Amino acid sequence: MHVGRPRQHALPVETTGFVGREAELARLTALLGHARLVTVTGPGGVGKTRLALRAAARAAARFADGICLASLSGLSGPGPGDPEHGDPGLAAQVVAAALGLQELAEQPALDAVLDHLRERQLLLILDTCEHLIDACALFAELVIAQAPRVTLLATSREPLDVSGENACPLGPLPVPSAEIMETAAPDDWGGGYGPDLRGSAVELFIQRAAAAVPGYTVGAAELPVVTGLCRRLDGMPLAIELAAVRLRALPLAELACRLDQPLALLTSGHRGGRHRTLRDSIDWSHELCTPDEQAMWARLSVFAGPFTLRAAEEIGGEPGLGPVLPYVVRLVDKSVLTRVSPAAGGDQPTYLMLGGVREFGAERLAAAEADHTRTGHARPVARDRLIARYLAMAERFRDRYLDDDLGGLLRELQREHDNVGAALRYALGDVDAGAGAAVGKGRPGPRPDRAAAGVALATALSGYWLACGLSGEGSEWLGRAVAAADPGSVAQGAALAARGRLRAMRGEAGLALDDAYRARDIAAGHDDRTLAGQCHLVESIARCVQGDLAGAAAAAGTARRLLTAAGDRCGLADLDAQLGYLALLSGDVDGALGQVEDGLRRLGGSRERWLHARLYLLASLALHRGGRDIEATWTVARALRVRHETGDIPGTAFALEVLACLAARSGARQRAAWLLGGADALWRRADGRHAASTAFEPARAAAAGAAAALGDERFADLFARGRSQPLGQLVALALNETAGPAGARPMDAPGPETDTEPRGSAETDIGLPSQLTAREREIASLVAAGLSNKQIAERLFISRRTVDAHLEHIFGKLGITSRVMLTIQLRGHYAGMAANGNA
Repeated sequence: MHVGRPRQHALPVETTGFVGREAELARLTALLGHARLVTVTGPGGVGKTRLALRAAARAAARFADGICLASLSGLSGPGPGDPEHGDPGLAAQVVAAALGLQELAEQPALDAVLDHLRERQLLLILDTCEHLIDACALFAELVIAQAPRVTLLATSREPLDVSGENACPLGPLPVPSAEIMETAAPDDWGGGYGPDLRGSAVELFIQRAAAAVPGYTVGAAELPVVTGLCRRLDGMPLAIELAAVRLRALPLAELACRLDQPLALLTSGHRGGRHRTLRDSIDWSHELCTPDEQAMWARLSVFAGPFTLRAAEEIGGEPGLGPVLPYVVRLVDKSVLTRVSPAAGGDQPTYLMLGGVREFGAERLAAAEADHTRTGHARPVARDRLIARYLAMAERFRDRYLDDDLGGLLRELQREHDNVGAALRYALGDVDAGAGAAVGKGRPGPRPDRAAAGVALATALSGYWLACGLSGEGSEWLGRAVAAADPGSVAQGAALAARGRLRAMRGEAGLALDDAYRARDIAAGHDDRTLAGQCHLVESIARCVQGDLAGAAAAAGTARRLLTAAGDRCGLADLDAQLGYLALLSGDVDGALGQVEDGLRRLGGSRERWLHARLYLLASLALHRGGRDIEATWTVARALRVRHETGDIPGTAFALEVLACLAARSGARQRAAWLLGGADALWRRADGRHAASTAFEPARAAAAGAAAALGDERFADLFARGRSQPLGQLVALALNETAGPAGARPMDAPGPETDTEPRGSAETDIGLPSQLTAREREIASLVAAGLSNKQIAERLFISRRTVDAHLEHIFGKLGITSRVMLTIQLRGHYAGMAANGNA
């Protein structure tokens, strides 16, 4: 070969705007200043080539002999098992053409390229290396060794794995989180909510939509829809660009509704080759995997959200396959899987399969299941394993309802929420909740074994849905469970009772009573006292919603008798809270506090926190009604802390509303408005206000009335600031835990101003047990464990009068007036010790 004319900075002209990627661009440009080999890695359609070209243009002045772009996408090389797959001459042929080297018979292309590069200061871009990964790796090693002034910039779905390589992984474009979406007011999406806050993915869609449909604009009302669309497309640029083009044929709302299967919808665009469609891009990755890697891809596609390595091993393992970890590593290397940070509270390596990649794998898994049906070959078991995994997790949560680790189990389910939903879809997805038939004409219903597991899974999750403010979602799945269960079975009765509970909490009292009566008939047929007691508990809640307090009390009495006879401690713990709210609605403050004491006694010495917090919340309402604001303040603060830490959205909202009422009554109207805004944001995230809010309504209304005295404009401003405050910061500030110089407060946390803070800080007005004598602390601990004065006297071999006297001293030292408040004080203290590792 001999040299043709050198090509200076031969980069293609950008035909569309470049959006976002400033941090990645800065890092890549900096690497090109000192590294010999930089590889931009990431899944297909993420924008690797575009980023590499933009960085090369920025760094062009550093390379005296210019930039050469060699695109390998059009070169069909041998497969991974072929000896020629690792021939560096394959890459050299493309590079030679890009350099303008003319072929001579006496000199191989590789030698000609190395001779040409040896004395030059040049940036050589090797674009799309993944299908010739070994050839590109060997070629890069030769260039690094023989051309010391040449810098290599590669793009590939997996690293070249060459010594000295600097990987620059590229992920999807950022999309505003669901929490930001849910807490933002419509005005927030207007002019003040610019590109930086909208996220690069949304900005890309807006620009490409305007290019595809002349005159098309995205207004404030459409921005939430666009943001949701970009999130469903995982922020992937190729998918977003193809979706924007679809606006020529579909209105935005219709486009968003049809994205459940993006591979079917996003099938055309202006790109050529492998990027003509989203499916082409993913199919390219599939062809680069070995058969075993393809099989693992299909099995792991059952996960709809992030999953841990342990979960992958549980679902993906097969006899004769060997350890799962090497396959996971290879799929990460090939950008089929993405390593992600564990969710809060998680400590396992965690991975994610993006939506289009997951859909592609699911198609392969479905094809394997169809092949089993047709030929009798071994049936794939990944979906069955997924159902079994999350059924075990849900039953663990249900069965440990009174255990110390309930909060941890709740957080575990929250981290796995998307995967739990996938398990439910595999088990119950084709069931019509209304009719009990398969959805769609001619479509088969779920397999009987999967349906039974799905019924059990949905029923076991009812407490989880209630705690997370997902009663609407739970009602939908339980409706499918009712339809899929054997008619008249205990399983169907349990699903009915669970749905009735969620419906009652949503305020759908009539529907809840229908479910309760149907389930009660089933319970009677099987002589199941536990199920019957649960049905009467649901009836009591529903009648409270209807305002029928006498009927609610009668149903609760029947529930207590049945649940006691059945020995159902979990049901009785729920009933304690229901009876407390019933007393409060009846105006019986002392009765409500008595129910709190009964509930705490039932929990005994357990360091369980979530159920304790529910009782603390009830106690704070009763104390507020009784005018005991200091005790109410620190009691609700303890409830708020636990509700937030366990991810209980409705419970956190309720606690903020009680704090708002206490703030307003103490004169801190601005703080009250801010707290009400924070609570409103949480109700927007949940399915709506729980029916239990009936008991909270007077407090919330009083707080809103007092805060409204600020004037409409000031109230709206403070309310909006509370609504937009990040949840963790909101709770910390509500608990007065902000650190900083005296008098300094974040601008979004209204302080004293002309108001006063709520009387009684969460931690300072009430003393800790260290104030007590050894005997007083012993007696106080027994009270917290649920023992009566008589039982304490017998345990300590002292008179009951002596116990009474000690308790009077304890109450005086701690500034409280009842055994209930002593129990809450001590259990909150010990729970704090446990949380800090001092237990």
